[in-house]
Amino acid sequence: MITLSGAGAILRNSDGNVFMVRIERRGMIRWELPTRIRRNGESIFITLYRCIEEESSSKIVASIGRPVCIGLNSSPTLSYSYFAMFFECRAEANDIKLTENADPHIPEISRQKVITSAFLDWRSLPVREIHPQHREILSRWDQGANGSFFSIASDADDELVFYNSLTSAEMDISNNVPRYTVPGEDLINIREHIFDVAFSFPGEKREHIKPVVEEISKRLGKNKVFYDKYYQSQLSQPSLNTLLEHIYKRSKVVVAFLCAEYQSKEWCGMEMRGILEMIMERKEYKIMLIRMDDSKIDGIYKTDGYIDFWEYKTDAIANLIQERIKLQK
Repeated sequence: MITLSGAGAILRNSDGNVFMVRIERRGMIRWELPTRIRRNGESIFITLYRCIEEESSSKIVASIGRPVCIGLNSSPTLSYSYFAMFFECRAEANDIKLTENADPHIPEISRQKVITSAFLDWRSLPVREIHPQHREILSRWDQGANGSFFSIASDADDELVFYNSLTSAEMDISNNVPRYTVPGEDLINIREHIFDVAFSFPGEKREHIKPVVEEISKRLGKNKVFYDKYYQSQLSQPSLNTLLEHIYKRSKVVVAFLCAEYQSKEWCGMEMRGILEMIMERKEYKIMLIRMDDSKIDGIYKTDGYIDFWEYKTDAIANLIQERIKLQK
């Protein structure tokens, strides 16, 4: 198997958009971060500068910041593996041009054809339109990744299968993106565990809320998130209302999705009583209200602040929730 190394740039401009290249490779057309293979005798920084220069304007001025991660991509079918170190970079100009990578070391079937390139908001791209590993890199970089260096590995053959399996109806569903996470988390006892976030919502809205829960779980780990489907065995017990009340009170942040169904459902009413008790105890800073409609909710007033669920995409809502969690630490 051929092993290649290189560099990649997370190149951001003054508008906060990231430079990406739309590439056709192995029948897949996707937006990717700019990368380049390291030449013999070339330092990783020279490769990085060449990556920025060749993918953008030759006159572009860019400052190179910290290394963010290493991305490993391999293909057993094509007998090659490629790993690149990605750096955070800042662009001082937005000029771009098109280039193609015809490096002779890359198997011909895997060589890329550049279609276009641009600075853009990567969060707005449909799932099928962005390289899954690069989306994961950008997501972890965007939310800080605690400022620590990380690594991600993926199988190019699996990505091809995933790409070809998506239907047009699935292209905009963000939770279908392959996740590169460490499997296997320790079993926890929810009777005593302190969650970073607990979700309260009516079952009728699950299909809308599930992508948000999964995005947060991907970032924090499932054991930091209280979501009923994660703990079915422990929730199958008498006096569930008491258990839920204690879970919400111990959690660092409680996110309630308010709507007509929330007002009418008995279980949501019991969860809301726990939330209102926290307000009475002057712990309102732990509560985050997200409205899905304008229905009247007992105990919630016009002066209470909230987020409009329909004004934000999944990643944006997850960012807001994560921001609240960080404030509790």
